[in-house]
Amino acid sequence: MMDKGKLATYEKALRKGLTWILRHRNRDGSFGDTSERKTTFFKVPIALFDNGYTVEALAYMRWLQRATFTPEGDFDDPRPGYHAAHWPYRNLWFIRAAHFLELHDIAYPAMDYVRRFRDPETGGIRAVAPYAERDADPRQDLILTAFGGLDLLTMGYRAEAEAAGEWVCRLVEAQPALEQRLYLMWRPGSGVVGEVPQGHDQLWYWLDRRELNQDYYNLGVALTFLSHLYRLTGNRRFLNGAMAYYRFFASCREDRLRSLSSGKVMYGLTLLYLATGDQQYLDEGEVAADYIVEIQDEDGAWAQHGGPYLNITAEYAFELRWFIQVQELLRMEE
Repeated sequence: MMDKGKLATYEKALRKGLTWILRHRNRDGSFGDTSERKTTFFKVPIALFDNGYTVEALAYMRWLQRATFTPEGDFDDPRPGYHAAHWPYRNLWFIRAAHFLELHDIAYPAMDYVRRFRDPETGGIRAVAPYAERDADPRQDLILTAFGGLDLLTMGYRAEAEAAGEWVCRLVEAQPALEQRLYLMWRPGSGVVGEVPQGHDQLWYWLDRRELNQDYYNLGVALTFLSHLYRLTGNRRFLNGAMAYYRFFASCREDRLRSLSSGKVMYGLTLLYLATGDQQYLDEGEVAADYIVEIQDEDGAWAQHGGPYLNITAEYAFELRWFIQVQELLRMEE
């Protein structure tokens, strides 16, 4: 059981991060620089809500609704780079916040929009275009399907969520060279996607267990989603799938618990602990939590893209809160 001093260290880091986030709140309810793009800081609303800043989260989501929300349920804003190659990703964070804030006039239209990206035949979520757009690249993506499946589960679309879980399990089973790589995208008719389009980052397409600085966060999201499904259904297929992803994660390089991905990794390991009761996963989550505290700037920010960044600070605040809460739960139950 974690001692109170360690928990206090995490709580202090969390509070410093939240204070830094709130310093970037604008008078209209938005956060940060919105002059070029309005949806850049898509992780802020759920971090605010989960840490008790409900009014600020509501104001931010209502501003986003006025400034970006379309009749079809999208958040209209440029999507450069990663977000062009993972089109609905930002939406999934906004949907989660809107649902817990009971903003159903946002959450359900936004979920309906994302569901248009869902392949009804495979259960996977497409990366770049709705399923009906037959001429578009039909590749389906792990983080979108796992995170999208989690949102589907949260909002009560159980059958669609379980189909997404099946897709996530089938992806790890379909890997042709798991001793080296885990491919993150799959295309109907041809299987895992091994080619990288011009202008795209290789890290968007696979994890290489032999290399450092991999995007381990994809594995953290898979662990989170499959752990939730297993706890709901009791279906060991979902637990077995989670364990397959964990085994690949455990075979990765020494930075797997200490990288920019540490938040999602910590979150996924925490959920895997709740699904199994195995202390090993919580202990590994603690290594990731320690790293998050270690790399925090003195003013409370966490850095990404070369400097202090609202989005990663919000993400760590959301995920660190969950890790702290589970540790406090264990102390209460002792």
